[in-house]
Amino acid sequence: MEVLKQLKKKPNKVIKTKITVEKKKSKSLKKTKKKIKNIGKLYIKITSNNILFTITDKRNKVLSIISSGMVGFKKSKRSSLYAVELTTDYVIKKIIQYNLYKFYLYFKGINRKKRRTCIALLRKAKLFFLKIKDNTPIAHGGCRQKKSRRL
Repeated sequence: MEVLKQLKKKPNKVIKTKITVEKKKSKSLKKTKKKIKNIGKLYIKITSNNILFTITDKRNKVLSIISSGMVGFKKSKRSSLYAVELTTDYVIKKIIQYNLYKFYLYFKGINRKKRRTCIALLRKAKLFFLKIKDNTPIAHGGCRQKKSRRL
């Protein structure tokens, strides 16, 4: 408004005005805990001597790794069905701590009894599986060998 009044009074002169821009102070970066969404991935690796559970979020960031040895079983007792039951109970407690209720479930291993007990206990805990996939590697004959050299 003041510039317009000055233009009306003195139209022939150039009027210089100063424009000041205020800079905002940058906020200090604070470390905050990332909120974990309710969707996660559960990898179960069943071997002949042990069982491994890996809990991750949707972006494959590992939240925790649990084995039957961590629960307290040693040597050959790690491979028993009782050990599988107790480790799945321990896994369920960890899952509830992370507030994860929907899962992509990935299996690796050949023992069907252990696999069935894992799924049964996870279903009893009211966990919802979006997908169940078996990643067990299947052996085949391999590549064809070179032709043998004849002399």
